[in-house]
Amino acid sequence: MNSLLVSKTGRKKRKDSFEAQHDMKMVKKILQELYVDKQLSTTKIPIVLLEKYNIKISDLKCFYILQDMGILRDKSESVSIARSAFDYKQSLLTRNLIDIIDGLVIGDASIGLSNNNKTARLSISGKYKEFIVYCRGLVESFKPSEVKYYNGEKGEGTWSFYTKFHPDLGKMYFRWYNNGIKDVPPDINLSPITILLWYLGDGSISAINGDHSRSLKFSTNSFSREAIENILVKKMLELGIEASRVDKSNQLFIKTSSIVSLINYIGKNPPVKCYSYKFDIEEWRLKKSMKNASRELDVKYNRLANWVKSGSVRHSRSPGGKKVLFSNEEFNELKDRLNKGELSRDKGKRAAIKPIAINAPFSNHEFTRKSDEPEGEFFDRIADICHKRGFPYKIYNQEKKEKLWTRLRNSQYIIPEGEIIKWRTNELSLADSFHPYLFDMNCKNKISPLSLFNNKDELINCLQQYLKIGGILTWAGVSHAVCRSYQSKRVNNFSPAFAKDIYNYYCDDGYKVLDFCAGFSGRLLGASATRYKDIQYIGIDPNIDTFNGLIETKKFLHKIRPDFKCNIIDECAEDCLIDYRSELFDFIFTSPPYFDKEVYSRFNNQSSIRYPIYSAWLKCFLKTVLKEAYRVLKKGRKCVINIGKADRHDIPNDLIEIAEEIGFKNIEQKYIEFGNYRFVNGSNTRLEPMIIMEKL
Repeated sequence: MNSLLVSKTGRKKRKDSFEAQHDMKMVKKILQELYVDKQLSTTKIPIVLLEKYNIKISDLKCFYILQDMGILRDKSESVSIARSAFDYKQSLLTRNLIDIIDGLVIGDASIGLSNNNKTARLSISGKYKEFIVYCRGLVESFKPSEVKYYNGEKGEGTWSFYTKFHPDLGKMYFRWYNNGIKDVPPDINLSPITILLWYLGDGSISAINGDHSRSLKFSTNSFSREAIENILVKKMLELGIEASRVDKSNQLFIKTSSIVSLINYIGKNPPVKCYSYKFDIEEWRLKKSMKNASRELDVKYNRLANWVKSGSVRHSRSPGGKKVLFSNEEFNELKDRLNKGELSRDKGKRAAIKPIAINAPFSNHEFTRKSDEPEGEFFDRIADICHKRGFPYKIYNQEKKEKLWTRLRNSQYIIPEGEIIKWRTNELSLADSFHPYLFDMNCKNKISPLSLFNNKDELINCLQQYLKIGGILTWAGVSHAVCRSYQSKRVNNFSPAFAKDIYNYYCDDGYKVLDFCAGFSGRLLGASATRYKDIQYIGIDPNIDTFNGLIETKKFLHKIRPDFKCNIIDECAEDCLIDYRSELFDFIFTSPPYFDKEVYSRFNNQSSIRYPIYSAWLKCFLKTVLKEAYRVLKKGRKCVINIGKADRHDIPNDLIEIAEEIGFKNIEQKYIEFGNYRFVNGSNTRLEPMIIMEKL
């Protein structure tokens, strides 16, 4: 009797029971969020609980708790769990699960067919328990056995598990074992999770050439030559990863210069510590040498050496400083400067520098130039004043924020018919105030506004340019100058007023809205200020700083409008959209990254870093999220996406092609007319596409 506790209802329960060991109030709150808000199944919830909250719970226990809470969607999902049996009529396979199984099977896992030739089970073994436990969690849907240890013949044991038999795994068997022989299926998708699992299980990295370089290879010895060359090598090249098959060993080798791209693609942080050594790569070894850079750029070696010596070009050095090296970013910057004429391949030629004429009005006492003050001293004084004040962030107290939001809520504007929609910047500063770090982000080939502001020489040059084109030197003028100069440019934010106009035009009462690239609170604020009732906003963004800013916005909105519901998810959209049930959302409105045009972070959860080659970005990011967006959108509802071109890449047209392929109908384009940013664009306005499509 000592091992039993008495519950409030009088029922006896063990001290080691789930209820006795956990805070059930917290557990039920988490279950409510996962089952109701995220719409996860009772087979998926235990995986999330274990990974994110370190709570171990069985499918059956999860079902009973949800049943007691009275929030089960239906019993068909859970009856089979309660009986510890599968519902063979319902497939468990998703795109993500197929990629996971492919990643395991291309490595050390195997699929065994049952006697009825219809069902099969997956099994895997390895020397590290941590890795096998990790793999078991990925295929939890197939009810795997517990991980067990088996002694080997030579004293080296292995850890392993196997799943239950299922028709889905029977289908996977016939993909991988044609005529009973294991070989790579032509339709394999080399997604990040597939290559990650393959690399963990069957990849290796080693030093070559006296430890001056690195070699990365995959053990593909058992596969046919045709499958390696015609499937794996080609698919790697499509991702921008140079690979080749070596005749002698029949292994797949990754070119040294592509190792960084591969690691960026699968993620720099290993999911298990036991294989962390496979990610321990000194990046300096993988950079271009000065000799290779001069050859690829068709620049004489001595000329490039002089630029390095004089500090004219950015470069890196090996530990100890002996070798001059160029990272991909530094090499591309050097290449762009050559193309623009800032540097010349010809000896004695330099890029032309136009003289700066100062002749502009002044206002504000602090920024007024004294009659006897030399020009150099004037700008030096202004720069000191700016640095003393600090960067011109928009900082508002609660009262000011509420006033701006109320003004946003009360603003009246109706989107006109036709192709052109004028951009409204109303209350953009309110959105910016929740994300001050965005001024430390930069656009491609430009420095961030904060970096420019902190560099005194750059700031002085910027203010001189600003005065030259007729700007008025005030504190607001300084803000405009550093954010819209020729040297720097702030990353774009979506206007809350414009977002509100779009919601008012396309939405209705009770709509559930998805924004899978939530950004800097513009569309979130717009949704909160729309005229419709009970609109629910779900925003997804992988950047931790952006996520924190969105959470602060959510807290502010909860105080001013408690009835407005919103949920912010800190994940990559291409990874987490798969967790939402089909036909859940009434409207999708977002503005994805313009490939690599803006640099939001240096982490590999940024799509252009995760997929650095444009073709791979289109396939693995844009196409993936659009397919999932189509799936989760209700029939008869619309998806609106604002996206522009990035350098030579025509992203809007590529997006339309993908959308048509997926099944979107009634695709049309409207154009957002942006205002006159004189400091950047002269007197020209700028049009940017907004693509509207429908799921029928």
